[in-house]
This record gives sequence, structure tokens and C-alpha cells, in this order.
Amino acid sequence: MATFPQVRAVDGWQESAFDDGGWPAVRVAAAWGADPWGRVVPVSYAVTQLRRAFRLARKKIARARLYTTALGLYEAHLNGTRVGTDQLAPGWTDYRTRVQYQTYDVTDLLRPGANAIGAHLAPGWYAGNVGMFGPGQYGPHPALLAQLEVEYADGTRERVTSGTDWRAAAGPIVAADLLGGETYDARKETPGWASPGFDDRGWLPVRGEGDIGPDLIVAQSDGPVRVERELTPRR
Repeated sequence: MATFPQVRAVDGWQESAFDDGGWPAVRVAAAWGADPWGRVVPVSYAVTQLRRAFRLARKKIARARLYTTALGLYEAHLNGTRVGTDQLAPGWTDYRTRVQYQTYDVTDLLRPGANAIGAHLAPGWYAGNVGMFGPGQYGPHPALLAQLEVEYADGTRERVTSGTDWRAAAGPIVAADLLGGETYDARKETPGWASPGFDDRGWLPVRGEGDIGPDLIVAQSDGPVRVERELTPRR
């Protein structure tokens, strides 16, 4: 049976503290990519799409939380819906000493039976350009770590984690860098990629890279980056 992380309130937000000695999830990566001109580059500037289909028991879900982080930047999705409203998660830290994770209540996004989890994964500060120092200051490519904890109304629990059973593909964001900007190719869109029933037989396996290291992972303590408002140009 899965060990459900303890939950504590921090400034009105629900954060979790893992007290079971680490994450059973496996860090996954797809270390291939190309720049906007189609050339293979040593650092994957392409934003990778990762996904996994899974099934939950056909009984009432009492609560579910998604714990996730990345070496790089991520945007999580469940059953075709984006999880949360955070931008540039998990935020820039010295990844050699500290990696923040985020906790999301995803109870309303799950359903009994077929489900799917997905994520956009970008190089961010980890593998992308950092000021005048160039790319790859912490590592050559981004990686994702995710752990979904589900508790049913009858008290039983289930866990879905990132691992080598996930699949990867290059999506429509063919290049993304915090300094170099973003290139989007709408011809490469894959509707339904984070929904159950999507055909991912043409996608590639991910590479498992072990865990990040339980001593490095901490709950996010600072406020998230979020869109506060959108401005419409007058002319």
C-alpha cells in the first residue's frame, strides 16, 4: 500500500512533507531535440511532451494529489486539463543543492477507469541559457519527476509515478529558451495528447534516470509565478 505524504498548511496553501525517505518515482527524460532549423543540438531546446495512460479502480475517489518537480520547467496535465496555474515551475534554484516541488489537489480531474497524465518539459534554467554563461550549466537536458497519490472513499490508496513506462514526443513548441524565446509550429500539434484513448504508439520510450535525490527535494516555500492579468493592446 502506498504511503500517503503528510500534509501541512503553509500560509494558507497546502504543501506536503515526505517523511518516507524519498520518492518512489523515477526521473524521466527525453534527451533528443532540434532547433527551429531542424538541426540536432546537444541541448534539447524543444519542449518535450510526456504522457502515460493508466486505469483507476471503479470506486469513489476521496482525494488525490499530484506532487511534481523537474530539472528544467514543466507544465502538468491530467485528462486533457492543465493542472494548476503556476508558470515557470518549479522555479530557479541551485539544482545541485535544492529542487523545489509543487503539490496540486487534482481530485476533480480524475475519474474511475481510464485516465491519462501528461507534461510539457522544457530546459528552463537547468539546461537552457543562463545569462552570459550559456546553456547546460546544471545538466544537458531536462527531466521530470511526478507522483500521483489517490485515496479512495473506502480508505485504499493507489499511486501513479513517472517511470520508464511513460512515452515521449516532440510537440509544437520546437524551441523554447528563457533568453532565446519560443518557436511554435502549429502543424505539429497533437490534440488529445494528455487524454485517455490517445494513440501514442508512434511515441518514443523515455529514459529513466533514477531519482533526483531525496535530500535535494523540498516543498516550495516561496510564492508561485502566475499570470495576474492580461492586457489588450489599444492599437
